[in-house]
Amino acid sequence: MLSAEESLNFIRERIDALGHGSKHHERAAHDALTLLSKHWSEESGESMDNDLAVIEMIGQDLADLQRHIADLQHAYLKALFGDKPD
Repeated sequence: MLSAEESLNFIRERIDALGHGSKHHERAAHDALTLLSKHWSEESGESMDNDLAVIEMIGQDLADLQRHIADLQHAYLKALFGDKPD
């Protein structure tokens, strides 16, 4: 299992790779995830020794972000193709 510091480094490497992408959605993901990773670093500062808490925070934030994107996509598709008022 990765430590808290290894977890942050693992994710930062993948975020950095997105920043080198040529597609707009890669750069947008890079920007959003960079904000989250800064938050994780700030929140985990003193609790870096508590690996499980940091790992849980990262996992929960990523799951929440994924859920928000799915909710937005669902609402958009519903509005786009949903029933139109008469």
